[in-house]
Amino acid sequence: MNWLAQLFGLIASFCMIMSSQRKYKAEILLLLLLGECFFALSFLFLQAYSGFFMSLIGIVITTTSYLYNHYKKKGSYNFYYFNYNIGNYSGIFLLSRTDWCITN
Repeated sequence: MNWLAQLFGLIASFCMIMSSQRKYKAEILLLLLLGECFFALSFLFLQAYSGFFMSLIGIVITTTSYLYNHYKKKGSYNFYYFNYNIGNYSGIFLLSRTDWCITN
């Protein structure tokens, strides 16, 4: 299983690198979403559950960013604050759990 996790991590890294080479926001967000999915699978196969849950949060944030970019309304900044707070508070919750913490 370890080689499978390494393979998913390599594919995820490639997707992240390719997203920095794209010109359009839709392509960038789709490659970021694909990379986050592969990172989540990689963490799952490594049994690194805190990384897996953080990748799931990244998937939610990237998906909502993509949907917002597709159906955007001018002058709506509440969306970005909402995504920022999702990432912060869920990350604090996950890393404060002693049974999921990476320092145990």
